[in-house]
Formats: sequence, structure tokens, C-alpha cells
Amino acid sequence: MLKTRLTVDRGHISELKYRNSIKYAVKTIIKEEGFLALYKGALTTTLGVIPFTGCLFMCYEILEYTWGRPSSEMGPLQHFINGALAAAFAQVFTP
Repeated sequence: MLKTRLTVDRGHISELKYRNSIKYAVKTIIKEEGFLALYKGALTTTLGVIPFTGCLFMCYEILEYTWGRPSSEMGPLQHFINGALAAAFAQVFTP
């Protein structure tokens, strides 16, 4: 949430609400919205991570199985390919 607010807060230095400082942004948010405002979106993020991670691991295991060798015998390139394909698949097929 903090990263998004700092990203959106653009313009001349005199117009910035958070002055491009994490410390100042945290103070301002707590002062204006309360401490719990720092955790806005945490539940939504967590609910999105669960299916993504499940899909990622499922796809990685399937790809690992298709090589026909144990994981310990695979090289770094094969692990990289599995990870990249699994992440792409999970990103496309989860919300």
C-alpha cells in the first residue's frame, strides 16, 4: 500500500503529499487514517497469493516430472526453465 501511494504521489516537490519519503508517508498515513490503514489490502493480497502459489508449485512439479529425472540430477538451466514456465502459467491462470 505504501509503495503504491508513493508511486502515485507525483508532481512538484511543494505539491507532494508524502514528500517522497517512506518515513514521512508512514507518519502521515498513521496521523490521517490510523495505524490499521498501513495494512489496507493485506487480506486481498493474501487471498491472491494462495491460489498463485498453489498453481506455481503444481506446475513446477509437473514440469519437473516431465524431464524424467530426479530434481537432484537436473541442471540450473532446467530448474530455471521450470521456474519461468511455472511462474508464467500461474500468473496467467490466477486472478
